[in-house]
Amino acid sequence: MNTYKAFDNLKALSIELDTLMVESDAHIGAIDILCNRILNEIDLIKINSTSEYVLLTKKHAKAYIKKAKVEIKKYNQIGLRSNGNFMDILKPAQVGVKIILNLDY
Repeated sequence: MNTYKAFDNLKALSIELDTLMVESDAHIGAIDILCNRILNEIDLIKINSTSEYVLLTKKHAKAYIKKAKVEIKKYNQIGLRSNGNFMDILKPAQVGVKIILNLDY
């Protein structure tokens, strides 16, 4: 798979992520699956430049996606489903994918 295809897939995953704005168990599961797919697509990005900027951007994006996955684990624990915990999952996932999409210029 080439880098252009990875970016196309990431754009589609970003749009799909943006449709999951309502808190539900199904959406939590879907966000978890999307996070895994986003991490896989980030790993497929092979830019000819190995500049520090590209490497740092990929690392930064992955950190946000992994943060979302940690928040999913916390959310799924009994008693933690309250006051904005859903947004603690959704926002890092959205930010992570937006960061990596900034490399597609």
